[in-house]
Amino acid sequence: MDGSDSATKLLLGAGFNSVEGLERYVLGLQDAERLGEPEVSDGVYDNLMRVLGAVKPDSVAFNRGLTSNSYRGAGLTVIRDLSELSYLRHLFFERGIDTSLLSSAKIVGHSVTIRYIDGRYESGSFRCGIDITEVLRSLVPAYLPELGFYRVVTIGGVVTISRKNFDKVSRVYKTPLSAVTSFMRETSSAEERGLLSLVCDSIASEEENSFRSLLNEYQTLSALGFLIPTFRVTDGVGAHNFDTRVDEILKEFTGLTLPFDADGVVVRVNDNALFRELGENGNTYLGGFILKTGERFGAKVYSGLIHEIEWDYGSDKLSPRAVISPVTVYDGNTINTVPLYSVGVMRDNSFTVGSRIYFLYDNETGAMLCDEDGKVVSA
Repeated sequence: MDGSDSATKLLLGAGFNSVEGLERYVLGLQDAERLGEPEVSDGVYDNLMRVLGAVKPDSVAFNRGLTSNSYRGAGLTVIRDLSELSYLRHLFFERGIDTSLLSSAKIVGHSVTIRYIDGRYESGSFRCGIDITEVLRSLVPAYLPELGFYRVVTIGGVVTISRKNFDKVSRVYKTPLSAVTSFMRETSSAEERGLLSLVCDSIASEEENSFRSLLNEYQTLSALGFLIPTFRVTDGVGAHNFDTRVDEILKEFTGLTLPFDADGVVVRVNDNALFRELGENGNTYLGGFILKTGERFGAKVYSGLIHEIEWDYGSDKLSPRAVISPVTVYDGNTINTVPLYSVGVMRDNSFTVGSRIYFLYDNETGAMLCDEDGKVVSA
């Protein structure tokens, strides 16, 4: 670790006080996935890998023979306030774009990739490449003659559980995600796997431009008999009405009754060629984003009393974090530390042992210090 403020904030925001501790935890998560027993959601894993890449880009965690597959929402910017979309509105204005957006529920579960060769189910894996071919066999058709036209077809989706099926096991499992994790183990029974659902949201072949739009992909998946996410297409979106249309999308999904738990809305330029043309910014695509804001999808506010203050000794500063009584958050994870960022933040907010602190939580970023009204406290 280089001791910079940014690296320290990244580590503390992820709940770790050292690079070595973060790396050991990530390696453990990868080992768990190798055993077919993933321990955290895809959003949590992705966030940890982003932090590790920032503080230790040469970590062995990036070179363990795990493949990288695109999947639901991968490589899209998470939006927590609609004002953060000014970059895309400006891009629409600069290029005179008038297009359609496809919005879909970001379903809570474990992302998977499925491969068909000559129409026959060949393999299945977790997003990071861990093989779960046998686990997925009961969830996918063994043979799809319609795919025989394409030599190799890759389908992306998420394994989840409906609310109706979760009710059957809710006395045993705290959250739908914990039930999905358990039922995706190789030791799970046929009855348990029968409670799972596979919801697919992408299909691609080796032939270039096989699918001209995301809507075309959804229609193809549905025609093949796969479940697809709840989605909406919004036509005629340009710079002049961009904010209004996005706000309408958020409001509509906020009020929808969804068959599966969702923690956001994935919004993407429908036209695949335009989506690629808009390019990337670092490791995120510019042509789409994930809405995690508003009453339904915004980060949840929790609170706790400070029992102790721990310190991370960097090379140029001390970084405090509050130890609180364990708080179980909405996805079943337990939070017992919250980053306080700096002595200045402690002083400005009068944080001492016995103080009540508030924090936001979602499964992408972990715990973030905020005030009682949910406004994030600046580091």
